[in-house]
Amino acid sequence: MKKKTILNLLLISIFILTSCKSPTSNPDTYELIVNVSPTEGGSVNPVSKTYDENTPIQLLANPVEGWRFSGWTGDITESANPHTIRMTQDYVITANFEKRNYELTIITEGEGSVLEEVVTGKEYPFQTTVRLTAQPANGWQFDQWEGALTGTENPQNLTITSAVEVTARFREVVADFTFDTLPFVDSWQAQITGSFTLPESVSDATVGVCYGTSEIPDDNDVCKNIINTSSPFTFNIINLNENTHYYLRGYTIVDEQRIFSENQGEFVTPDISFQKGDGVTDLDGNHYKTVLIGQQEWMAQNLNSSKYADGTDILPSHIRIWDGFFLNEYMSTNPFGNLYSRNVIEYTESSVCPVGWHVPSLSEWNYMLDNVGRDQAGRKLRAKGPIFWQDSQNTTNETGFSAVASGYFPSLTNSGKDVRRSAYYYTSSAGGVDFNWSVEISGVSDEVSVRGYVQYIAIRCVKDGIDVPTEPLAVVNIPQITDIQPTRAIIETSYEQPGSNTITERGVCLSESGDPTIYDTCFKDDEYGPGTYSVEISGFSAETTYKVRSYAFTEDGFSYGPTTEFTTDSYDYSEGNGVTDNQGNNYKSVIINGHEWMAENLRSTQFRSGAAIPLITSYEVFKNNSNPAYVWPDMDEENMEIYGPLYSSSVVDGLSQVCPVGWKVPTSNDVEALAKYLGEYDYRTTYSRENGNLIGGLLKSTSDLWNSPNVNAVDYFGFSAEPAGWVSPYTMGNSGAWSPFWMINSTTGSSGYYSVFAQDGSLLVATYGSYALGYGISIRCIKL
Repeated sequence: MKKKTILNLLLISIFILTSCKSPTSNPDTYELIVNVSPTEGGSVNPVSKTYDENTPIQLLANPVEGWRFSGWTGDITESANPHTIRMTQDYVITANFEKRNYELTIITEGEGSVLEEVVTGKEYPFQTTVRLTAQPANGWQFDQWEGALTGTENPQNLTITSAVEVTARFREVVADFTFDTLPFVDSWQAQITGSFTLPESVSDATVGVCYGTSEIPDDNDVCKNIINTSSPFTFNIINLNENTHYYLRGYTIVDEQRIFSENQGEFVTPDISFQKGDGVTDLDGNHYKTVLIGQQEWMAQNLNSSKYADGTDILPSHIRIWDGFFLNEYMSTNPFGNLYSRNVIEYTESSVCPVGWHVPSLSEWNYMLDNVGRDQAGRKLRAKGPIFWQDSQNTTNETGFSAVASGYFPSLTNSGKDVRRSAYYYTSSAGGVDFNWSVEISGVSDEVSVRGYVQYIAIRCVKDGIDVPTEPLAVVNIPQITDIQPTRAIIETSYEQPGSNTITERGVCLSESGDPTIYDTCFKDDEYGPGTYSVEISGFSAETTYKVRSYAFTEDGFSYGPTTEFTTDSYDYSEGNGVTDNQGNNYKSVIINGHEWMAENLRSTQFRSGAAIPLITSYEVFKNNSNPAYVWPDMDEENMEIYGPLYSSSVVDGLSQVCPVGWKVPTSNDVEALAKYLGEYDYRTTYSRENGNLIGGLLKSTSDLWNSPNVNAVDYFGFSAEPAGWVSPYTMGNSGAWSPFWMINSTTGSSGYYSVFAQDGSLLVATYGSYALGYGISIRCIKL
């Protein structure tokens, strides 16, 4: 049994071994395995499969777009496509693909280049994205793309899918500059001239010039556009340093950037022949060159500060600067400095000059002019050349003061005058209450003149620390006060003039507290020099104490005399005895300075003779009436009891027989005397005062008949003027608003009127003229 089992196992093993042989062991079939590398590069026909022995197979590689077949690898190494094999064995074959490369051709027109930001060389694999950036050469500008790219966007991306051509067009944009030999140059300034030519492709452009000490000036140097783009051009350069080499370079503005020209200019400033100071800088950061003249150190440039030395801003209304087309010729925004009003000299808290410097007095100017030599001071102080002077004869500027003809402005709004003709400089010396002395340096004179300008002019500061000789100031004696009345007084002062220092203005000042100054209420004499000034002053308040001090100005300054004081009298007035007219109407009266006035409006409708004064109730009839008549105020009968009649001018003309016996219609002389006594000296002006109750308020009643506000009404004397209004050919009414009264012109005998206004309450106005027709006005009689 055991032998039989072993035999069976042997037979089974032989069967298994003969059944399990390899593929190649079968001479009838073979297997083809095909691979693709990379898989996205393409495909192969046929695909992997088993074939009979000796079967011919054509292998075909199929690349996708942008790829190409590069060869067979594996059991065969071939590049042919298609390629035929015969199945005599098993095959493992790989079809290999690679991306195609395409040529990118770049053409430039004009001066510039194109940056390719992927690889170098001229061929790119399929679907490679290339960033192309047009880079214009200096003086050129990228214009546009053409070919495979279009438009003006720069840079742009280009995806390579075939051989392509791209053109980058550039256009020339920078002007070609030529600088001439400088017509004028000195140690601190130069005038340059030249021309420029724009490229044909540019019809208009902004061009300019930069200058500096670097050999190739750029944006970090001083640059200024040529506003007038005409060629040739002229530029004036200031604030240079002596004995220095400067370079010039033109530019054209392209896309808000300066593109510089290749051509350059250059010049060298000469050394100085005068003595430089240390210079000074103000709080705005402006640096000023300075020069030594004798013992004094002066600014050699006009002050340009917008701040006082204590840091306070100068008010814009106290500064003016030159603006206008001609300033385009300067490589500076403000070549003449600021022109200041007198206010900056009067500022008492600090100096307008930098710390350690001050506005020179007239004595300091005179001291400097004496050192320079007065007979040739102008030529020695003026800046040389045509930059700041239209005409400057025999100029040497040997002092280095470099005066520039900055002219002046008459006011904040008026146009400027004398620019490039004369230089005007303030002194700190007041020539009077209203002005400071100034000096004028003219372009056509060697003399330096003293002026009294109060306009906007320049300032040159001088360094502190040098005392200069001065003449004695005027002697001003104590004022003498006479003829003191409630509102008026006469003040008389004598003046002495020691030495040669001429008194240029004299006057008297008043205040109610403290020593009077020239900034208080002052009265200026029309005369000057030594002598006596007597002035009658009105407008005082009654029973008030005033302080008085006189002053005098000379070229070296001003001086005050001793202060004195006086007290005005009280008003002389009292209640009058009253009066009754021939109709039995009783009137109160008031005596003012010896003259007795009715304190009520006349109510009589009869002349003194008993003849009736006709009543007219129609405004249309009355305004065309030339005969004696009266109307009711506002044409309302009820107002008759309140205000009395409004009389025609014919009632007061002639012998004025409308007032009670012993009384008359006042004359203009009567009204003038009243006005003067109440505080107004000039009768033909508006009667008003700054202090105390004003004239209208002294005479007006305080009743509710006046419109509100009844300004300043105090009825001081009991005159009790009521607002009856008037009738005229043009209007009627105005009761409550004002109170006019008839008067007779003392010279011509014609009628006029004086009036008190309500809302302006400070006014007493006398009006002359012909009022023969259509006027109806109240009457206040005055005792003969």
